[in-house]
Amino acid sequence: MAGIVSGLNSALGAITANSRFFRATANNIANLETTAFRAEKPRFDSQNPAGTQFTSLVDGAAASFLQSTGAAGDLSAGGTSFLVSRDPSTPDVLELVKSGSFTPDANGFLTDVAGRQLLGFPTDTSGTVTAPGQNPSDLQPVRLPTGTASQPTTQANLAATLPAGAAVGDQFQASLTVIDSLGTEQVLNANFTKTGVNAFSVGFAVDPTQGSITSPAGPVGLTFDGSGALTSIAGIGSPGAPANIALSLDFTASGGTAQSVTFGLGSFGGNALNQIAAPFSITSANADGTAPSAITGFDIQSDGLVRATSANGASVAIFQVPSANVPAPTRLASDGGSFTTTAESGGIVLGGPGQAGFGGIDNGLSRSNVDLATEISNLTLASSAYKAAIKVAQTGDELLDSIIDIKR
Repeated sequence: MAGIVSGLNSALGAITANSRFFRATANNIANLETTAFRAEKPRFDSQNPAGTQFTSLVDGAAASFLQSTGAAGDLSAGGTSFLVSRDPSTPDVLELVKSGSFTPDANGFLTDVAGRQLLGFPTDTSGTVTAPGQNPSDLQPVRLPTGTASQPTTQANLAATLPAGAAVGDQFQASLTVIDSLGTEQVLNANFTKTGVNAFSVGFAVDPTQGSITSPAGPVGLTFDGSGALTSIAGIGSPGAPANIALSLDFTASGGTAQSVTFGLGSFGGNALNQIAAPFSITSANADGTAPSAITGFDIQSDGLVRATSANGASVAIFQVPSANVPAPTRLASDGGSFTTTAESGGIVLGGPGQAGFGGIDNGLSRSNVDLATEISNLTLASSAYKAAIKVAQTGDELLDSIIDIKR
């Protein structure tokens, strides 16, 4: 009698466990095409006093096929890392996602289809993180600024012909428009002075009411060979190497900041800047940088740097999105779309995307890792085991009926 009751209890446990096995398998198949879905892996425990128990294991960090979409906000964490997000309704709960499609909401926050906000550390315009500790508690929702963006000049280039027959002391000027840190257009003058045979000097100046040149402190010597090619700047030059002069511009007088500009004169031995028996002429004079224009979008690089972009191509750094690891990703709690930490998983550890131990950030969406062949096989197993457990329960019931009949 006791054995029959024990057998019925085992059958009941098996029915419950296999019904959960079936439910997990059905859920996996239903999410075959769900972005970043991670399949539940079945586990049965027969050592439990209550009978056979079914538990599922989800490896949230498992890799899967990456589908490129071209959308700036379609992101996936590489390796075993995650992106960090939060639901605005529960701002103190950090949710880990393997992949997501983030777009600006009405308030400029980068939000996925489930309403989760992407989190990161604020930066200055150069991309340097301004958060004090760079801990999980310092994370903030990534939000696009309103207004305009500009890009200050970092590179200027000049190609020109200097007259070989000029007299010592003759001067020639080339002017370029550069953009300061405020997006203001400033005029940079390059003043060439004949100093001797095959020799000129070049000095730089800006409007003194707007700023100054802090380096180099004075004119820089230029030497040319007998064919008119530039061979050295301040006595230094190597054939074929870039002929650059490092400038330091200071526009604090007009409200801007100091900025470094590389002034390029082609290459040593080249003909971008040469000296020949011809009048002074400028072949080309240009500088990078863009004036302010309205912010229209954003870009997220593989190192997690978020830049707001404007209509004219300017961009400005606004946030740094970190990669997140946990010691035991298979012990994370999952709601099917995101993961949260548990006592068994350990806490969130943040690091720079692509740095040692942390995955980079890829553009594209991580596909579901559900293997359909495995799930179909599991369906067959769940169905057979469920039927067998019911058959055991029916047999036990019949045995109990027989015992009752004997007593009658």
